[in-house]
Amino acid sequence: MKHIVKSFVLFIFSTSLLTSQWWYYPNTYPMEERFEDQSFFFTPTFINPYGVDEFSSELSGIVDHPLMNLQINPAGITSADQHTYLYFDYRTNRDLEREYDYYRGPILMSESVSVFNDIWPYPYYPGTTKLSVEPAFSSAVLGKPFPESMPALTLGVSYELISQSEPFYPIENYGANPYAMDRSMDISYHGVDHVRNTGHFIALFSGYKVTDDLSIGVRIGRSLFDRNGEYGPQVRMTSGSANSSFYSDDNQRSQEYQLWDVSIGAELHVNDHIVVGATAAYSIGDVVQREVYQSAMNTRYSGTTPANSYESQKDNNRNWKHTGNGITLGANSRIVLSSTVTMTTSYIYKKQGRDLSLFARDNDEYKENQRSPTYSYSNGYTSVFNSSGAGDRTLRGHRIAAALTFKTENKLSFSFGIVYNDQSLTTATREYSELEREGYFQNTSQPYTTNRTIENKNFSWSNDRSQNDLQIPFMLDLPLNPYFTMNLGFNRRFLTVEEGELINVEYLKREQYKDGVLQQTDLPMYERYNTPRPSQTANSMSVIAGFTVQPAEGINIRLLAIPYTVNRELNLQWLAGVNILP
Repeated sequence: MKHIVKSFVLFIFSTSLLTSQWWYYPNTYPMEERFEDQSFFFTPTFINPYGVDEFSSELSGIVDHPLMNLQINPAGITSADQHTYLYFDYRTNRDLEREYDYYRGPILMSESVSVFNDIWPYPYYPGTTKLSVEPAFSSAVLGKPFPESMPALTLGVSYELISQSEPFYPIENYGANPYAMDRSMDISYHGVDHVRNTGHFIALFSGYKVTDDLSIGVRIGRSLFDRNGEYGPQVRMTSGSANSSFYSDDNQRSQEYQLWDVSIGAELHVNDHIVVGATAAYSIGDVVQREVYQSAMNTRYSGTTPANSYESQKDNNRNWKHTGNGITLGANSRIVLSSTVTMTTSYIYKKQGRDLSLFARDNDEYKENQRSPTYSYSNGYTSVFNSSGAGDRTLRGHRIAAALTFKTENKLSFSFGIVYNDQSLTTATREYSELEREGYFQNTSQPYTTNRTIENKNFSWSNDRSQNDLQIPFMLDLPLNPYFTMNLGFNRRFLTVEEGELINVEYLKREQYKDGVLQQTDLPMYERYNTPRPSQTANSMSVIAGFTVQPAEGINIRLLAIPYTVNRELNLQWLAGVNILP
């Protein structure tokens, strides 16, 4: 019992030191690394009828599908011959676990007065971020509401729903619970352990044929997403005639995201064989992320001499806000080479900018006492840390795509294309932090002594990432009879990424006091942490396979399976899509 209580106290005290890293380690990680991005943040969302992002992210402009064509140009809504087109699909949720490979940042190259090694403070961060959540249900209706009076007008609406729960994934990993070593202890858990993802994405479409050769289109989109997670409040306690211990903690994390986007497009039929188009889009939105961690500990061990008691409290808060907008410009063409072969091309330029704001506040307190008739010992500390900052994030990208689509009289079709993406992302933040920490120490042979540290500093971080992405997708629809068609697709990807990071720390104030008397001032003092800019390449291939059943004229049901990996384990995601053309 005695060893268990001591282990628990050391465990709690060590985590207190680790999470109070502003004092025990240099502030060498930026808050922005803790922001959890999603692939759809600050990006208009479109229905994707060909599965998960690993496979289908680059199929727009490659596969001839009414919904895929709207991703290239909203004016394409007028090209539908039928009066009404209805689509909806269901897909299984993916496993959203983080990868288990951990790293802690760049190799440190110190240019400061004091040299630190390459041991980074807690918490470690996963080397690969968790997968983004995807819609569980998608639907769209396109059609001509007034076919007689206004045959040139086409309207549409699409809606996607995200609804997925997952276990809470605390970034701080405190290790195993030491209570597990003793079954006689009372352990109680009062709280929850989950993350809930909810999203609603709606878009309105309108297209009009100004003349037989000129069509225009407009799209208005609205994206809403919330993520709420909590681990706790949980309580662990023991009790007895001489000994007792109590520990509670509560970890909460949330995100709130919203975006408006508007796009316009036009397509011109140059002749019976050539169509050219142009698009422009604008989006604006914001996302707020919050983290709160609270804990309390009280342990008393009275069955020994001297009697021991330990107390701690912790209240940590983190807040992020991203406010951003983006523009997109594009051009596209479709050329009919023969009765069975069509060539499509597209170009898209996008630029996104975000203004970042950061805030952190930590309050920590620890007390330890030992008492006996002949001996006394006590020590403890209080620590208050405040940090605020701002920054910006800029994304620029170019996308060029070209494809050939073959369609024969027996409905055999396949598309073969090539897509090239060039993208650069620059993030820079500036933080100002203030730390005030006061500790005390006393025992039977030593008088009451206090130590106080005041530390103010500026902290700047910049990260530059560029990537070149070449993808070669192929899609095949092979009809076996009038009612059954096999679907098969491949996508070969060649990815090159270069990333560099630079951290500068400037200490504006660093004073140490003993019993109220200034002992040391460490100024000026600067630190720099730099990384090389390595080039990393990754080649991969994604596969999609399934079949389409046509039970009646104008209705087809497609079932697709898409393999993906998490933590080197192969998983399958299923998608069932229904197309109705009444």
